[in-house]
Amino acid sequence: MVRIKMSTPNIFDYATSELSQDAFFAWLLSWAKDGFEKEDENLHDCALKMLKEFFKQYYEDFSKYYSKKFNNRYLKPIYDFKFITKIMDIDVSRQEKKIDLCVTIATDKGTYYLVIEDKTKSSQHNNQLEAYRNYIINEKKMERTCFIYLKTGELCDGEEEVVRAERYSLFDLKQIYDLLKSCKTGSEIFENYFSRLENIYFLRDFKNNNKVFCNSVFGNKNYKQGIWKDICYYVYNTQKLLSYKNEIYYFAVDIWAERKDLTFVLHIIRDIQGHWVENQKIFNSIKEIETVVNNNCSYELKGLYYEKKVSFNDKNDLNERIKTEIQNLFG
Repeated sequence: MVRIKMSTPNIFDYATSELSQDAFFAWLLSWAKDGFEKEDENLHDCALKMLKEFFKQYYEDFSKYYSKKFNNRYLKPIYDFKFITKIMDIDVSRQEKKIDLCVTIATDKGTYYLVIEDKTKSSQHNNQLEAYRNYIINEKKMERTCFIYLKTGELCDGEEEVVRAERYSLFDLKQIYDLLKSCKTGSEIFENYFSRLENIYFLRDFKNNNKVFCNSVFGNKNYKQGIWKDICYYVYNTQKLLSYKNEIYYFAVDIWAERKDLTFVLHIIRDIQGHWVENQKIFNSIKEIETVVNNNCSYELKGLYYEKKVSFNDKNDLNERIKTEIQNLFG
């Protein structure tokens, strides 16, 4: 269920950068400090739950992959974080030595540290994870440190392995979504962020679990170049072959999903890799596309393609609108 109605403006639909996400998590984690439960018990509980989940996952990963390299003296304090009953103070610094978030947590079990590398669409680069870890451990001398790699965008091939090799625990979109969806709060900031995250999660989940719209020619994958990698979620091919001067072409529709809007782009491709026809004469000569478009007259001709924009409310509405559009276009 989408918690923020479609008509309600959401700041996170516009503040989509990693810095904006940094700010949200810095704000949320700060609520873990004792005393803030008097202001908003639910936010306090959510922040505390997130901190403990970070340390729990880090301990489990550390024990599984690195127990032979590190002794119990390092692991036991990380494990003991789940037993804390009081956080006297919590300080969140941003961009110290380019580290996204560095959290200092003063507890009844001693002082702990949390380092978060936060990603939306980008990936780690220039050995930044190693550099941050060395700075924290060797220069700052911070023991009892939990290193988290948090990413709400698509993971690249091999990214998880790189993160693990640098001794960070990965929290992906599903883990963050599952963690936050159990939090109950009337905070507008929280609800706005979660609504945006939920929308991203719905789109990802739909793409991964509804392959009926993606045939064997294309599979269920994005284009690899340019803007398509980020916003083109579905590729549907009718498998209807078109002929022009003994060359074979295909009908296809790209379906973009961004925020609460869908864009259907009907066009012609010249090969099964999805390359568009760029020749205006070829496009104008293949008249069958006009017959298809005329079945749904809301499409607008734009050069070498036809376009239609619609909005959706939630996951079920998204599903139905795509299904209906495909049926209207191709039967």
